Amino acid sequence: MSSKTARRRFSQPYKIRILDQLDKCTKKGEKSIILRREGLYARTVLSWRRQRKAGNLTSEAAESPKANSGNAQMRKRLNELELENEKLKKKLDMANKIIDFQKKIAEIMEIPLGEIDAKN
Repeated sequence: MSSKTARRRFSQPYKIRILDQLDKCTKKGEKSIILRREGLYARTVLSWRRQRKAGNLTSEAAESPKANSGNAQMRKRLNELELENEKLKKKLDMANKIIDFQKKIAEIMEIPLGEIDAKN
């Protein structure tokens, strides 16, 4: 039977506090002292910095995992909707160009558009 140690989890306020302390370091070796004191790896802090830069690590963030997963799902859905919106805008632009082209052809061929509408 293997005995694995439990994976450490850090709260968002803790991450923010550590990042703030690291950002205030000016002397050589201060960051190393903080990392050793807290038992953290530089790679972990790098990941936290990326989270903060992406906006996923804020002081107002909800502390429950369910709330965070809901926010992630909402962001994912928002991205999907923005992509769909862009595709629909492109389709609409193409449809408008086709309609303009048809109007120009009708004008060149001297076909009144009112007669076409009346026949259909």
